[in-house]
Amino acid sequence: MITNALDVANVLLDRDGIELIVLGGVVRPRMHSMLGHLAEIATAELRADMLFMGIGAISVAQGLMNDSVPEILIDRALRRMARSAVVLADASKFTQVAPGFVFGLDEVDVLVTDDAAPPETLAAVRDRGVRVIVAPAGERP
Repeated sequence: MITNALDVANVLLDRDGIELIVLGGVVRPRMHSMLGHLAEIATAELRADMLFMGIGAISVAQGLMNDSVPEILIDRALRRMARSAVVLADASKFTQVAPGFVFGLDEVDVLVTDDAAPPETLAAVRDRGVRVIVAPAGERP
């Protein structure tokens, strides 16, 4: 398991059977993640089968967007490191717009969202070749 998220690292720290690699970098307060040049360098030395990532905004036309440039750079580096990408985005992310382009839907293999996401938008995402998984309301924590 490779992560730049301190919260994820904390949860997995003492789990049996998990080799945990934590990317270094500058800690982003309140987000509990590590970003910057050091984290990006580490991703160049590592490979992963699958990337799981959240995103600030998503659009069929604009792709994945975020409002933090340092976060955009590490997201791109993490995507280059992984063979496939799973994006986790609740329905509210489809109505958001953010100034920074992360990458296009052509870089996304699977989108996981909730059942409040607009069906026509999900159909358009599927038309782009992305597998869409919709979590029913009963499965939310």
